[in-house]
Amino acid sequence: NIGCDADTSGLRHRGAINVDIWYRNPWTGMDCPAHLIADARALPATLYDQFDTVILGDILEHFIERTDVVKVLQEATQCLKPGGEILLTCPEDDRPVSEQVDVQGAIEARMYCHGVLAYHAYPVTRGVISGWLADAHLKAETWSHISYPFCVRGGHGVVAVA
Repeated sequence: NIGCDADTSGLRHRGAINVDIWYRNPWTGMDCPAHLIADARALPATLYDQFDTVILGDILEHFIERTDVVKVLQEATQCLKPGGEILLTCPEDDRPVSEQVDVQGAIEARMYCHGVLAYHAYPVTRGVISGWLADAHLKAETWSHISYPFCVRGGHGVVAVA
């Protein structure tokens, strides 16, 4: 479970390994249920070939650069056992930044880490996700619509394979 932040699904208690960039989110003040602190763009090789499923839940839409999203998808692929799957979810959030975060001070300062925003800079459409998957040499097996209470369009859930 990469980018676990709040782990609202309780995956940690069901045996998942939660990976995040920090143990405490500086914007919310909430503790992250992370077992491992790592950047999703460069995961430790000890995670490679270990998992049937890698979850990228509501994380990819925070990366500024498309190349970083592709790196995350490639790293997730490295963590899979043969036949494994990547589950990713992304909101198609078209709200202005001012509706997502408190914008006192520089918006650029609202980052989780270098290149990763603490808000959604653009709506992630099905086409955007398809492009990311193609660049990472992944194939979407299943698409699902996801309802997000904060955005009208909802979002996307995808199961992808190498």
